[in-house]
Amino acid sequence: MRRQTIARGLSNPFKVLLFALFFCGAFLVFSAIVNTPFIKELDRWTMAAVISIRTPKWTSVFMFVQQMGNKLLIFPMITIIGLYLALFKRFHESLFLFSTAAGAFILDGWLKSYFHRPRPSAQALILENGFGYPSRHTMLAMALYGSMSFLMWTRLRGKGTHSAIKLLSLTIALVLLVGFSMIYLGAHYPADIFGGLLAGAAWLCFCCAWFMHIKE
Repeated sequence: MRRQTIARGLSNPFKVLLFALFFCGAFLVFSAIVNTPFIKELDRWTMAAVISIRTPKWTSVFMFVQQMGNKLLIFPMITIIGLYLALFKRFHESLFLFSTAAGAFILDGWLKSYFHRPRPSAQALILENGFGYPSRHTMLAMALYGSMSFLMWTRLRGKGTHSAIKLLSLTIALVLLVGFSMIYLGAHYPADIFGGLLAGAAWLCFCCAWFMHIKE
């Protein structure tokens, strides 16, 4: 019953839009407190805990994982997938993928320039320029893998209501892994990742609602 409820919710553009508004509101609320002493102290404590578990093996793993949210990988992937979809005249799906990823990239730049939240200043294993909040890697990962999973689900939803749950779980796990890799590598505070998750989820839901509307 719970699976059927979630599947029906994902089939209704109005309900998806409500999810978008919820995540947008959550992002605004969190952004209002992100620079408070409590959040900053929580960031420092969590960063120290994560850095303390570094090993050469895990560093190699997370150096690979973080690439899955890198714009240098995301946009070539979007281009290849978009051209493939266009080849089979699935132009709406191609436009949906590209606009979701490109919009997340642009939106992240605007948000970074507005909040001006600095990145961690020490023990970073990769060099990332600019401000840290919200995390671009996290937003781009949410945009790409979330939109791909959504398109896959629209094709598979007739084969069982559990498909939405599996795809949603896989997407969340992958995006969280990318976000954690950026904390592990010292490029972002946990609050940057959480903000990226909320902003990325809001943008993805807006794009999904738009796509469902034009397909009706």
